Amino acid sequence: MLVILMLIITPIMQLGLSFYASMSVVMLALVLVKWAPLLGQGATQANILLAIVLLMGLPLMFEPSLDFKADLLRTLREGIMFLILASALIAFRTSSMLGEAEPPLMVFGGLLLFFLGLCAVQSVLLPRGIYFGFPESAFAQETGTIANDAALLADPDSLRPQATFSEPSYLAFVLLSFSMMLIPRTTTSRPATMIIGAIVLVGLMSRSLAFLLTMAAVILFPLMLDRRAKRGMIIAGSLVIGTLMLSLTSASILVTRLTQARSVETTDYSTLARISQPLQVIPRFLEAYPVGVPLSMLSRAMTPFMPDTSMEPAEILQNSVFNLIFLYGLSGFVLFGTLIFLAKDLRTRLYIASCAMFNGAFLAIDKIAMIVLTLAVYEQAKRLAEERFANSEQLPAIRPSQRLRRRPFVASRNYRP
Repeated sequence: MLVILMLIITPIMQLGLSFYASMSVVMLALVLVKWAPLLGQGATQANILLAIVLLMGLPLMFEPSLDFKADLLRTLREGIMFLILASALIAFRTSSMLGEAEPPLMVFGGLLLFFLGLCAVQSVLLPRGIYFGFPESAFAQETGTIANDAALLADPDSLRPQATFSEPSYLAFVLLSFSMMLIPRTTTSRPATMIIGAIVLVGLMSRSLAFLLTMAAVILFPLMLDRRAKRGMIIAGSLVIGTLMLSLTSASILVTRLTQARSVETTDYSTLARISQPLQVIPRFLEAYPVGVPLSMLSRAMTPFMPDTSMEPAEILQNSVFNLIFLYGLSGFVLFGTLIFLAKDLRTRLYIASCAMFNGAFLAIDKIAMIVLTLAVYEQAKRLAEERFANSEQLPAIRPSQRLRRRPFVASRNYRP
């Protein structure tokens, strides 16, 4: 029941009165109530995790801070989030006590119908300069991505549906997580496959490049390596998705976002901010700050290394994995590498890596809560799917000649109506 409640909370996960008085904290609390014993077992199985967390305090020891208390609280919070996620990766891959059975498909179906309808309405209203969604004041954190009056007047065609979330990239993160939960069930359930189709449709409506790339990496790529999967169906499905993408989202938008990634002249330069610019800054930044820099000093420390563009340092802090490197230096590679190493299978590794590529902080409360929920549901669904497959393999094949035939009803002597 708690898993269903967490899924229902997902659309409003970013809302709240403040950072700690928010639905993301409620979500994390439910995760801890549900799986606290397993997470505790996972933490005790790897004592080295504590040593890795201690590395996160090096910036506060060796670099100045403009707000030591805030930087310390952030480091402690992200250290706890790292421990929770690492413990989940350890515990969920070995334990058979994940809890209740798979969440009903109708829960996922209802959520996807809601997202589909809301994105359809936003697709119609946004080009007309009308924002339809939660106001920025309803979100726990100010993101600067909610369409304001100036954006609605200046370039409404560039605005994209984002459902109940602060931006299309966050919607992509949630859709990817839902797909991860459902993919093991597609081997035995057609409704699960149809729901993933609805997920793809919502993602295409959001015109999120991150959604397309992460879905291809996490869902399609492992399927093509699976010998049990029908590769012809996968390839055909990929072609259908590509055709839908070209017809529904206007291919020029996606092509422009890729080809103009190194130009700030385009109105949408998220690829530039997330990938190109950080990759140019990181090598020289690490030479000067190998242990990282506290958040309060980060913009000032990055300024000398910024390329000759109009972008500010804060604008390129949109990629979660790069933010780990900026904040924790070389220790950021250790943090990220540890999580990838602890993942059980290829799809889980790709999912963790993809979640680290979305906007904002990777070790945030809302993201860790969603990731742990996803891993628990995925592992449970995967084990049940493997059990069903094993049972079907053990059953002997029935030949047509062996099938039971209907026999006419013959009343016995003692038969009385």
